[in-house]
Amino acid sequence: MSQMVQMTTEQLEHLIKSLRASSATEIAGAVAELASRPKVAGSSMCDCPYRYGGERDREIVEEFILSTQTYKDIQAIGDEEALKGLPLLFYDCASTWWQGVRYHIASWQDALESLRNHFAPPRPAYQIYLEFFEEKQDDVTSCDRFLDKKRAILAQLPRGRHNEETELDLLYGLMHLKYRKLIARDDFETFDELLEKCRIVEYNMREDPKEKKKLCSYCKFHGHTVENCRKLEKDEYDAVR
Repeated sequence: MSQMVQMTTEQLEHLIKSLRASSATEIAGAVAELASRPKVAGSSMCDCPYRYGGERDREIVEEFILSTQTYKDIQAIGDEEALKGLPLLFYDCASTWWQGVRYHIASWQDALESLRNHFAPPRPAYQIYLEFFEEKQDDVTSCDRFLDKKRAILAQLPRGRHNEETELDLLYGLMHLKYRKLIARDDFETFDELLEKCRIVEYNMREDPKEKKKLCSYCKFHGHTVENCRKLEKDEYDAVR
């Protein structure tokens, strides 16, 4: 059975100071040891968290390429090392594709370009325009999401095909009427200005109290009130017959 040890205040303070001094010395020693270790030059692509399985979707392909390129740059991985580790990021159809082309790939950029051309080849301009005009903004899609999606489609066109003013003209007509009522085409000259105005409109819409839909207290259906309820009129007519 353990015995309780009693200490005076002075003894307790002395013990705490000793423990703090000991801990500080140990921590300083650990930091010095870590600092003296040799630095590892660069990392490897095996630690990259992004993977690609061969989806033939342009957004997925471009997202994978951008993510892996960014990871490579941040980790300061050389082109040769990155190319060696790239197959580790592939699975399924992408892995099969790499087995067939790996001996024909000479550089990191060559690998990315081959990946793009195989799984998301450039489309003719008319197909891009068809996709762009295919869908208008609905009542629930935010302007941020809608504009980002449309700009991503236009980015597939050859560089320099349209200036920003023309792209805004093309996009403005596809926006929901509730935004076009409050934001005239002459009110903005850039995408940033348009986004700022759209966000203000959306904020004001959230702040305004939502109008309640009419509800009939008799039949419990929306769209009318009891004063003009046809079911009530019919029931009253049947009751007096």
